[in-house]
Amino acid sequence: MNSAQVLNTIADRIEAALSAHRLHGRIVGGQDTAFGRTFVLQPAEGINPDRIFSARSIIAQAMRSDKISLGLVSGFIHIREISPYSGNDVFLSDHIIRYGQLGEYHAVVGLREDGEPLAINLASSATPHMLISGTTGSGKSVLAQTILTSLTHLNRPHRLNVVVLDPKGGDERLINNLSHHMPLPVAVTPDEQYLALEHVVSVMLSRRNSLAMPRIVVYIDEMADTALAGGKAALELLSRIAARGRSAGIHILGCTQNPSAKSRPEDLRRNLPLRFVGKVSNATEARMAAGMGDTGAELLAGRGAFIACVNGEAIRLQAALPDLDITDPCPIPDWPTHRGHVYDEVIQLPAHRPAQIAPPTPPPSPDNAITPQVVIATMSALANAGTPINKTNVLVAMNRPAAGGSWRKICEIWDECLAAFRRLPTQSTHLPTYLPT
Repeated sequence: MNSAQVLNTIADRIEAALSAHRLHGRIVGGQDTAFGRTFVLQPAEGINPDRIFSARSIIAQAMRSDKISLGLVSGFIHIREISPYSGNDVFLSDHIIRYGQLGEYHAVVGLREDGEPLAINLASSATPHMLISGTTGSGKSVLAQTILTSLTHLNRPHRLNVVVLDPKGGDERLINNLSHHMPLPVAVTPDEQYLALEHVVSVMLSRRNSLAMPRIVVYIDEMADTALAGGKAALELLSRIAARGRSAGIHILGCTQNPSAKSRPEDLRRNLPLRFVGKVSNATEARMAAGMGDTGAELLAGRGAFIACVNGEAIRLQAALPDLDITDPCPIPDWPTHRGHVYDEVIQLPAHRPAQIAPPTPPPSPDNAITPQVVIATMSALANAGTPINKTNVLVAMNRPAAGGSWRKICEIWDECLAAFRRLPTQSTHLPTYLPT
């Protein structure tokens, strides 16, 4: 059987298994990815999604898989098989070269389920601070090195500084790569780490305009160790940076093996909106690390398999390996005028629906004036003008309010319009995907 036939056979099994327990619904999309199979289930009218979530074991049995995760996205239930990455190794250099200069303060992270690269933007209001969680062997240190290497490769030292707190002294190769961007030596002892944080806070308080000064990334190799060694005073400094750092161009990139409440008090956790969760011990740790449930992180195999969690969305990814060596302190040419399009939110996992699987029926909306055709045409006009494509800009260009019925309508058709826009002959089919900006 070909791939579409296999997907439809499994889809039939899932629907039949759920129907046998009076949990009616239909599979409206599915795809094979390098991470396993993914299906999109549309529950029948009157079926509470929570009841389907409670039938996880029934769905897993129908899929012949013991590792699945369920997520609710716009009324549809995404059923993801948690399998090891089956593709080739992902190297940072391949994607830096392939996609060119992404823009200031951007970093390539790895590959999504659909094979497209995932990037982050430090300047985004949605992703100013990051936390990487995972057990030994999950690849959290490698992911942190990838982010830092990508940032320093794409930003000159006068635009980006890195402050490193690491009781082990830091990875030698990483420190060599960061050396031109480090205003302070690696902070190793508790006293050195406290003084480094105090220095960052003093810079933060003195800044009036972060655009005229280099952004600062505070990299903490193990936040739990820093919190325990530095005590309440160190946690207070970290919390102040997390709460006020974004407006001053200061960002936290923290790693932890122990995502417990004790190592991260509530005010600090609340201000770390972007979470990368690797292999963890159990579902409770996964929930604490991600800040949301049902990510399936406890089922990951490690070795660079992560789930990026932001704004209530979970994106499966394979972290890129940091294979770049930065030897020139200013290796970047002048920035190009056009840097591509940055989207305002996570692009949902597309359901590449085989011909045999019917597409979902869009829910009725009273705001019929916002049609896919008009939205796609507006996207093209914004692209030609060099304006970032996001929901707010599209609505403004259409003279529609970015709220109420207009916002609900454009959210309903956004994925469809974005996919159609990217298929236009004038658009690149290899645009990188960004987290929110």
